[in-house]
Amino acid sequence: MPMLYSVIVPVYNVEAYLRECVSSVRAQTYPDWELVLVDDGSTDSSPAICDELAEELGEQACVVHQDSAGPLAARRAGLRAAKGDAFVSLDSDDALRSDALEMIDAAFRSGEDVDVVAYGYSRDRGFSTMVAAPFDSAGHFTRADLVRRSCLPPTLFSMWAKAVRRRVMDLDADYSDYFGLSFAEDLLQSLPIADAVRRGYYIDEPLYYYRVNTASLTRKFDLRQLDARELVHKIHLGYARRWAEELGDTSLVAGVQMTGLKSYAEIAQGVCEVLPKAEAMNCLCEFSQDPTFLEYYALPCCLDGIRRDRRLILRMLSSGHFDVIWAMAKAKAALHKISRR
Repeated sequence: MPMLYSVIVPVYNVEAYLRECVSSVRAQTYPDWELVLVDDGSTDSSPAICDELAEELGEQACVVHQDSAGPLAARRAGLRAAKGDAFVSLDSDDALRSDALEMIDAAFRSGEDVDVVAYGYSRDRGFSTMVAAPFDSAGHFTRADLVRRSCLPPTLFSMWAKAVRRRVMDLDADYSDYFGLSFAEDLLQSLPIADAVRRGYYIDEPLYYYRVNTASLTRKFDLRQLDARELVHKIHLGYARRWAEELGDTSLVAGVQMTGLKSYAEIAQGVCEVLPKAEAMNCLCEFSQDPTFLEYYALPCCLDGIRRDRRLILRMLSSGHFDVIWAMAKAKAALHKISRR
């Protein structure tokens, strides 16, 4: 029997991209899909566009309108409304390759125990290039493989980078305590999936177009991101410790600690990009004295696994050279601005 795929699209102020996103679903060569649009309190014309597109698609689409509660709440609302045998996450400023569902379906049918299908992505609208593959080659992977990719680079955190069978999605779980998160919500939802799968399949091709959108939620920094990262990090570390004991692999814990340390570099750069210098300096001083930062920075295995520019930020943070971090952030922002001209 054919499988029904629910393509879940959280929507927030994306009037410029929404039609293109939905067009990529309508162009699918695999016919058995439904589109679930979740308008998360958009203040532009996105709600009206959602209704218009759903009317055009008829029974193959539904729209959920809700007050703005963040991307996690929107995705969970979409999951509750979905009827499919498997779920495909699609951000509203991105797109699927026209044969994505057809290839995903073939991968699911490669074994009765395949619960997750992962695939590559591109930043090129023509899908001619691929970014950062989580596995070395196409084919089946085990639960242990996915657990490792949940703790060690190259990681597989993003919900949009994988299709998930209904049977391993924690649909009854209550995420309401985390609805304010605007960062790390993908990781939060991916951990129970990795814990529940039996086997997966990796398609070594870019089936997903990821738009680098500087106006997106994940690119808007605010200080609450640090709280979000710390909250999800504790949950992540709990899974890693249990998995490390189960698999006899202590590197899983070290990998999560490295991810936690890397967050300080990302947040340090973020505060320098958006805050006045005096406020940014105060924040950097606080970060440099944070007990978790001090603990992780003292672990050589954490620092060694972080890319060079972030490692430099962490060293400057540890040594109190906050002006260097400020200068690096401003230089990076200027280069980014020039490159977009």
